[in-house]
Amino acid sequence: MKIGIVTVEKSANVGSFLQAYALQKVLEAWGHEVYFVSAGQESFFKREYCWFIPKRGNLKYPVKFIKRNLDGLKKYKLFAQDHKKLKTWDKKEKLDLFILGSDEIWNVQRKIFQNPIYYGKDLSPVISYAVSVGDSEGKDFLPFHEVTECIRKIEFLSVRDEKSCEAVKRITGKYPEKVCDPTFLLDTEAYTEPYEDIYLKENRYILVYFYNGSISVEIKKKIREYAHVKGLKVVSAALYNDWCDYHVTCRPTQYNDIVRRAEYVITGTFHGNVFAIQNRKRFITIPLSEKVRDLICNFGLQDRILELDDLSGETMEAILEHQNMDYEKIGKKIQKMRQSSLEFLKNALENYDSSDM
Repeated sequence: MKIGIVTVEKSANVGSFLQAYALQKVLEAWGHEVYFVSAGQESFFKREYCWFIPKRGNLKYPVKFIKRNLDGLKKYKLFAQDHKKLKTWDKKEKLDLFILGSDEIWNVQRKIFQNPIYYGKDLSPVISYAVSVGDSEGKDFLPFHEVTECIRKIEFLSVRDEKSCEAVKRITGKYPEKVCDPTFLLDTEAYTEPYEDIYLKENRYILVYFYNGSISVEIKKKIREYAHVKGLKVVSAALYNDWCDYHVTCRPTQYNDIVRRAEYVITGTFHGNVFAIQNRKRFITIPLSEKVRDLICNFGLQDRILELDDLSGETMEAILEHQNMDYEKIGKKIQKMRQSSLEFLKNALENYDSSDM
């Protein structure tokens, strides 16, 4: 089959790219031809790489601004190399099926995701795979009649978290299938390339993965204090954090290699947690959203959560050093989740595969 995927594969986000790339790898392994459907948002995603000079007033931190933008330009060039691994649909090719997802393409609170194409408008036939509504809830869809009608027409509906289940149930009156994010469908070796860096070779490090400005000065201070006590460096990768000892700008397919070599991981993002779990790391999560909590609770890893009202170094050490995770049990859960998710995807595809009829 010739399949089109509608997602956010070209944002400045490692996880967004890798979930798209992983789904492509699965489909291609099954013999399908895969294309990515442009939602016409390329200019929006390009702006994610760099800051812009404010329209009013002077820059408060000009040196920080310059460093951030230089890194953003470098990141854009590196990400563009991996983007070449994804084939964009030119609309001349007739496609047999469209897959909506993954990632939070149904987060109607964000204007970019109010675009009806993310819900299958003018595309047919359509299924959804591991879609997330992000911060949105069922009631937030009420003003968007066009997109809710699109969702109701989808026969094979699947989402990746409980909040999305509830939202889709409110819209359609039925529970969708809950499946895993595409990055869980394959072992990470399938989409990991080595990253060579002398600093990372010579230093033991804590990898932090947070969006800029998403954590407080106090959290940053506690992380640095803990790293100093343990003789570790604090390293950020793919998301620029100028408070760290060292920052790595890499291609998305190199990111997992940096996670793999870290002593510990501290993150608050969905895919930051995914790769910590996949690589069997000792990690801390400071959840920045409900989808992150849902992921952590799904694996019974609530003891990995560092709550904002308990930021002591002792608590960080207790989480990282003294609370062991049963990764054998977690690995079995991943395999079971992967199997059921692949079965859903196979069944949906077979339903629309005319070559089997």
